[in-house]
Amino acid sequence: MNIVTKQDVFSKENQDKIPRSKKKLPMRSRTSSRPEQTNSSTNNTTQPQPATNQPSSTTSNQKQSSSSEERLTVYHAGLPKHNSDRPQSRPFGRSNSFSRSNRPQSSEVRSNQTPFVKREIVPSRPLTTGEKKLRIIPIGGLEEIGKNMTIFEFGQDIFIVDMGLMFPDSDMFGIDYVIPDVTYLEDKKDRIRGIIITHGHLDHTGAIPYLIEKIGYPPIYGTKVTLGLVKQRLEEFSLVGKNRLIEIDPVEDSIKLGVFIVNFFKLNHSIPGAVGLEIETPVGRLVYATDWKFDYTPADGQPADFGKIAGIGSKGVKLFFSDSTNVERRGHAISEQRVGETINEIVSEARGRIIIAMFSTLIGRIQQVFNSAHKNGRKVAVVGMSMQKAVEMAISIKAITVPENTLIEIRQARNLPDNRVLILSTGSQGEDRAALKRMAHGDDRNVNIHKGDTVVISASPIPGNEKSVNDVMDEIYRAGGRVVYNRDMDVHTSGHAHQEDLKLMLALIKPEYFMPLHGERHKLMLHARLAQSIGVDPNKCIVGADGQVIEITADGHVQTTREKVPCGYVMVDGLGVGDVGNIVLRDRQAMATDGIFIAIVTIDRSTGRILTSPDIISRGFIYMRENETLVSEARQLIRDLFIQNYRR
Repeated sequence: MNIVTKQDVFSKENQDKIPRSKKKLPMRSRTSSRPEQTNSSTNNTTQPQPATNQPSSTTSNQKQSSSSEERLTVYHAGLPKHNSDRPQSRPFGRSNSFSRSNRPQSSEVRSNQTPFVKREIVPSRPLTTGEKKLRIIPIGGLEEIGKNMTIFEFGQDIFIVDMGLMFPDSDMFGIDYVIPDVTYLEDKKDRIRGIIITHGHLDHTGAIPYLIEKIGYPPIYGTKVTLGLVKQRLEEFSLVGKNRLIEIDPVEDSIKLGVFIVNFFKLNHSIPGAVGLEIETPVGRLVYATDWKFDYTPADGQPADFGKIAGIGSKGVKLFFSDSTNVERRGHAISEQRVGETINEIVSEARGRIIIAMFSTLIGRIQQVFNSAHKNGRKVAVVGMSMQKAVEMAISIKAITVPENTLIEIRQARNLPDNRVLILSTGSQGEDRAALKRMAHGDDRNVNIHKGDTVVISASPIPGNEKSVNDVMDEIYRAGGRVVYNRDMDVHTSGHAHQEDLKLMLALIKPEYFMPLHGERHKLMLHARLAQSIGVDPNKCIVGADGQVIEITADGHVQTTREKVPCGYVMVDGLGVGDVGNIVLRDRQAMATDGIFIAIVTIDRSTGRILTSPDIISRGFIYMRENETLVSEARQLIRDLFIQNYRR
């Protein structure tokens, strides 16, 4: 096995082996916003080249041969701070070729980016043979859907992939969100080299505002659309100025995070900017792909990078992590292009208003809605706060292009004929406060559903939301509208791979070990069986659990350990984070199922006598007006018990 060391990447004899930067690149130091540890040997750093994804042939026993490794300054090549107003050198929807020769190479730093972002890394202490282990710790995302977060740790270096939230179960009364427990990281802040966000959905980004301070504000890496959504969420918490958002290009960029070298490859999902990770470590190559599918005709015109994925597999992959969400579904997922064609068909045939409800993160589908509206002579009004913010963000970073004079305010739509209006709305899950439900109930101040409206629900109900969605559909029909949803026509497709795509990815990656992610326990088990069906060794399929530590030793052996780190639910209740524990939640569940019965007794402190008849409050237990005899008996029993216990 080839071991990548710091000397391998930066040694003079290997400079000519680095294909990505054949010219000497300009450098500019930037002081990190994170507190950093320093020592006296700060002037011994050499000028390194950007990290390459081609490992050196230098063996691990040569690692201590260079005295220059006592302190290392790491440069991140071509990675600017995220700035949504920065002009882009290439359009969002640039065409992609599977040919490696046609792919842009980073021989020069892109003109619109800062050449280098400089960070000083605390030098790793020497590791004995017994300590040369990579530790992989999933904090969330296993045996559940949501709060995805995985820790990678080697020696003194840690980096994190994703930091998501989870929506509460129906019995979590009063809980808004559930986020990961980062107790394990709180005393390791100075060792965290960065957070990589694979895409912009809340189950991968939503916990950042709640947790980023606890772990010391490490830099956050992501693609343009991903960071646009992260920035938008940080603005809601007034945290933008405290974070470093560093944009990556999955075609051109590599980053070095301590001993880790991370390369990226494009994947398709229900949101643009999704990436997979190729992680070079001292103990082997890992590939991490969560929330993905293969779409040969995606809405943004950028298919997954099959050539790069196959190239990674040909180099040898020690451990592969992959999405298990749709492992139960046969065949392939429907393409986003097919969904766009269906929406255009509905828009062209409808004679009244059209209301399309979908998730606000479906940026590619939003673009197709604007295109269809313009093609059919309709104006688009956007309703719902999250949809308005998403469209505004996507326009600002040129993730979507709105045809001229197509976007209007909802107030303007009231003055247009119905056959010239298309409303883009939130509420595809039947949420109580969402725009679609307000319009269906006649409660929206600007627009309500009436006879002749066509409502397209371009989403599938999340498990647990089926009744809410059905209730909204009933209200739409009562108001005189009609509903088109996924059972009628192809108005929605999943962003997750079905069985045939999962098998194709496994065949391209050819991993020695495999670990399924992102799914309940039965889905993880089914994904492991699917991998075995195409040749992965059953003894090398790892079905893990949140908090369980997986280790890769120096000899390349992957093993689960008995060690578990804290990984419980941290609950967000209004403005409180973590102040609602299991005891409080059980009390709420008990009150929801059994009701509450409270007795209030007023006594004279000096004499101990009861001054008034006990007051009784009952909620969810009995209706007191219809049970006066029972209430009277309860008052007498309370009086007797109080007198007996007080006298004792």
